Amino acid sequence: MIICSIALLSLGIQFFSSQTISKWGASLFLIAGVMMLVRFIQKENEKQEPFIRYTLLRNPIYALSVMISAVQDAVMFGVIFVLPLMFQEVFQLSPSLTGAMFIPTAIFTSLFVWIGGYFLDSGKPLYFIAYGIVLMTLSISLFAFIPQEVPLFVLVLLMSLRGMGNGLSDMTITTIGLNALPEEDLHEGSALSNTIQRLFSSFTVMLLALYYDIRWQSMVQSGETMEAAKWLTLKEECIALGCLLFATLPLVLFIVRKNRRKVDIDAGNRRQSAV
Repeated sequence: MIICSIALLSLGIQFFSSQTISKWGASLFLIAGVMMLVRFIQKENEKQEPFIRYTLLRNPIYALSVMISAVQDAVMFGVIFVLPLMFQEVFQLSPSLTGAMFIPTAIFTSLFVWIGGYFLDSGKPLYFIAYGIVLMTLSISLFAFIPQEVPLFVLVLLMSLRGMGNGLSDMTITTIGLNALPEEDLHEGSALSNTIQRLFSSFTVMLLALYYDIRWQSMVQSGETMEAAKWLTLKEECIALGCLLFATLPLVLFIVRKNRRKVDIDAGNRRQSAV
């Protein structure tokens, strides 16, 4: 049932850009997909051993971490869709150089994942996760404001900042969410988190592709040149991705403060035990 639901939702999103299928037809696919997904969740909750344990989302820290991780994954895959188009359509980079632009992101992500893990294990305040979110938001949003003649090192710098932010925030927020679950639920919790992240990121990329095709063609019909229309559309998508990621910052700060209070309580209990 969940496979049929995902298929209907995917087709419904794609049919919105089709000239042969009406908007009503596409809407019916979306409604049917949502109804099947809701029914699947209801049936799973009735089972003693469900395929996917959605009841784990009743844990608030785990649920918030899954939500934040899903948004981060969606933004990450959205950036993989948007930036190569921007590099080639706007900044006129070659395909090989476009691929090489993601190397700084990979290098700094690997480095700052280790740094974030060290901070997490050492019991330091977790505000570095919020700093990571801010870095990622800035690095993505600034692509909408840099000029077309920007030097190459500025693009490399922005890609490096995105890697730093991703390394500080992504794996650490996932680890905090899993640590909030009992040990016997870790396997199901990891599976549920990965499932939600993959679904959310897939639909985000489909929506970005749909918006890109419809938006720039609409601008061309309004009198814009094709190059300007595509550039403006990609700018809008960069801003949208940055705002989506920035919207998770209050949730991150809530988890950070909640975790800080827990650490303080545990430390106080240990001191009392020692006395």
